[in-house]
Amino acid sequence: MLRKALFSFILLSFSIPGVIFCQDPGIITGLVQDSKTADRLQRVNITLKGSSIGAVTDDNGKFTMNAVPAGNQTLLVSMIGYGPQQERVAVSSGQSSYVSIDLIPDPISMEEILVTGAQDHAGPNVRLNEDTPKDIGEFFRKLPGCSAVKKGNFAMDPVIRSFKYDQLNIQFDGGIRCFGGCPNRMDPPTSHVQSEDLEKIELVKGPFSVRFGQAMGGVVNLVMKRPRQTDSFRIHGKLESRYETNGDNRRGRITVYGGEKKIDFYAGGGVKDYGNYKTGAGNETPSSFDVTDYSLKVGFMPHRNHRIQVSWRQSFVGHVDYPALPMDADSDDTDIIALDYSARCLNSRIISVNAKLYRSDVAHVMSNTNRKNYEIVHAVTDATADTYGGRGEIDLVVSKDILAYVGADYYRLRRDGIRTRDVYKMGEMTFDPPKHFDDYVWQDSSIEDMGFFSEWHFALSPGTMVTAGARIDLISSDIKDPSPQFLEEYGQLSTFEETNIGGNISVARKISGGGEVKLSMGRGTRTADLGERYINHLPIGYDAHEHFGNPHLNPEINHQIEIGLGARRNRFDVQVNIFYSLLKNFIFADVDSGLPRLYMPGTPPEYAKRFYNIENANQIGFEILINGVVGHGLSYQGDIAYTRAQNDDLDEPLPEVIPLESHLALRFDNDDLWGELSARVVADQNRISDTFGETMMSGFSVFAVRAGATVFRTLELMIGVENIFDRNYYEHLSRRYKNQPDSFMVHEPGRNIILQASIGF
Repeated sequence: MLRKALFSFILLSFSIPGVIFCQDPGIITGLVQDSKTADRLQRVNITLKGSSIGAVTDDNGKFTMNAVPAGNQTLLVSMIGYGPQQERVAVSSGQSSYVSIDLIPDPISMEEILVTGAQDHAGPNVRLNEDTPKDIGEFFRKLPGCSAVKKGNFAMDPVIRSFKYDQLNIQFDGGIRCFGGCPNRMDPPTSHVQSEDLEKIELVKGPFSVRFGQAMGGVVNLVMKRPRQTDSFRIHGKLESRYETNGDNRRGRITVYGGEKKIDFYAGGGVKDYGNYKTGAGNETPSSFDVTDYSLKVGFMPHRNHRIQVSWRQSFVGHVDYPALPMDADSDDTDIIALDYSARCLNSRIISVNAKLYRSDVAHVMSNTNRKNYEIVHAVTDATADTYGGRGEIDLVVSKDILAYVGADYYRLRRDGIRTRDVYKMGEMTFDPPKHFDDYVWQDSSIEDMGFFSEWHFALSPGTMVTAGARIDLISSDIKDPSPQFLEEYGQLSTFEETNIGGNISVARKISGGGEVKLSMGRGTRTADLGERYINHLPIGYDAHEHFGNPHLNPEINHQIEIGLGARRNRFDVQVNIFYSLLKNFIFADVDSGLPRLYMPGTPPEYAKRFYNIENANQIGFEILINGVVGHGLSYQGDIAYTRAQNDDLDEPLPEVIPLESHLALRFDNDDLWGELSARVVADQNRISDTFGETMMSGFSVFAVRAGATVFRTLELMIGVENIFDRNYYEHLSRRYKNQPDSFMVHEPGRNIILQASIGF
C-alpha cells in the first residue's frame, strides 16, 4: 500500500504539469491606497494566491509583479492595520494588467508573527473552519514534516521534524507563553486553548526567527479568533454542534462578535464530552475527557492607527484518561490574560510600535484512582505553573529598501508541586492506617529569560530579498525548595545563569516562471527546561525509569542550513525543502548505574535515568509539497516528508523521530458544496533508539472522506468518515500502556463517523 501511494504521489508530481498547457507569463501592475482617506500605502505585501510570487508597494503605493501565469489570478493583499483582501485579476499572455486596490482599515493585528506570505500557515490539508479535530495537537498530523506524541486522546504534543517538547517555542497570539504543570506533559502548551477557537497556525520551521523568543527547532504561533471592525455597530454569531460515533463524543460551541469603528469584541465558549473509543480491532481504549472553556477579546481604538486590546480565556479540563502515563488527570485549569497595544504608520520611518503583557496560570491535579496499583497506594499530585511576561517591538523603515524590527521580550516561569502517597501495602507488609509520604515534584523551581533582538529585511532588487536577524538571551534558573536527594547529589544550589546567542540569514530569489529559490542558515539555542534541570525521581520518560534532573546542563544548539525551491506552472505548484542540522549539547536521559531508584527500591528498573548533554547529533531530511487545479471545481494536493536524526555519541538514532510519511487528497469545491477524499500513508520506522526504549513500528495507510454544504447561506453541514476501512494501527510517536492490567501500544481509533452543523446569525 505504501509503495502504491508513493507511486501515485510521484505520478501526480510529474505527469500533471505535462497535461497543463503552457503560455507566456504576464505582468500585473497596480496601486494600493486607503479606502477611507485615499492615502497611498507603502510596504503593502501582495502575493499571488497559491504561489511564491510576490511584490511590495513602493513609497508611492505602486507595485509590479512579474512572471504571472496567464489566466484568472487572485492577489492576496495584506498590511498591518488593514483587513486581508483578495483581488481577482485577468492576466493575458505576454501582456500587462493593471489593478487598483482599496484596503479597508481593520483592527490592528496583534496576534500574528509572519511578516509576508502564507506559505508557513496551517498547510495544504488543513482547513480550520471545516473539520476541527478535538485537539490542536492533532492538527500537526496533517502537516508535512510534523506529527504529535500521543499519551491519550487529549493533549497531543506537537513534533516538527525531530524537534519536540520545549525544543519548539509554542505561543499564542504573537507572544503569549503558557506552560503546563504536569511533569509528564499531560498538559503541553497546545492543550490550554481549544481547537474550535483557533483561526490559523503559523509555523517557522528551524532557527529562522529571532523576534519571538528562543527558536531552536521552530516557532509555532496559534492565532486565536479575534474581533472584526465594521463601519457601524453590528453583532454576529455562530452556534456549532458536533457528534462522533466512536466514543459517543459530543461538543458544542457558541461565538458572538461585533462592534464598530472605535470598539469591537469577540466572545466564545464551548463544551466537549468525549468517551472511550474503540480501535480497529474492537478493543476499548481508556480515553475519555471533558472540557469547558470560554474566551473574550475586547479592542478599543482611542485614536486612528492606535489600538488597545484585552484578552482573557479560561479552560477547565477534567476526567482525562491517559493510558500511557502512570496517572490520569483529575483536573487541569488554565487562566490566561493579556493586554496589547499597537500603533501603526506613526510617521514615514515608524511602521508600527507593539507591546504586550500577559500572565498564565495552570493548576494541575492527577491521581492513580483508576489504576491497578490503587489498592497498594493512593497517589495524588497537585502541581502549578505560573508564567508572566511581555514583549515590545518597533518596526522601522530604514530606507526604501530596508526594514528593521527591533525589540525585547521577557518571561518568567515558576513551577511547584507535591505528590502525596498513602501506602497501604509494601511487599508482604500492610499498613493500617496507611503510611503517608510527601514527594517533591518541581522543588519550587523557576526560570526566566530576558531577550533582545533585531531583524533586518533588505530588498537587494525587485526579485531578491535578504533577511538577517540576531538575538541574545540572558537566562537564569533557580530552585527554592530542593529535596534531600538533590542536596546530597549537588549540594546547596545557587542561581544558574547563562547567555545564549542566536541568529540567522536567508536569501530569497525570484526566478523566471514564477518560482523562488531560498537559502537559509541559522543558529538556534534552547536552554534546559525545568524538568531536565530539577525533576526528582519521577517516571517522566518513554519507559518506567525514574528520571533525575541535572542543573548543570548546557544549552542545546542547532546549526541549520535549509534550501527551499518553489515553482508554479499555470495551475500546478511544487515546493521542495531540504534541510540539515548539526546539533550540539543535545539533551538526553540515560541510565545512571550510580543512581538507584528512590521509590519502591529493588523493583525493576533498578536505576534512574539522569539528564546529560550529547556532544554531537544531527538531522537531515526533505519535504515535497504539490497542489494543483484539474478544473471544474476539482483540485489535488499532496506531500511527502522524511527526517533522519542520529545520535553521533551513542551511534544510534535519536528517539521519537517521524517516519517517512505522505498525505494525498482530491477535493471538489463549488459555491455551496465541497467534498474531499484523503489518505495518510506512513512507512515502517526501523530506526529506533535502544537507549530510549523504543520499538519498531509497522507502516500503515488510513483514508478519510468528508463532504459539506451551505444551506440558506447561514447553515453549514458536514459529514465525514475517518479511518474508512477500520484499520487497527498505532503511531510511532504513541506511548505504551502504563500502570494498566495490559501493556501494549496505545492504538488509534477505528472507524469514526462525524456529523457537524453550524448556523450563523
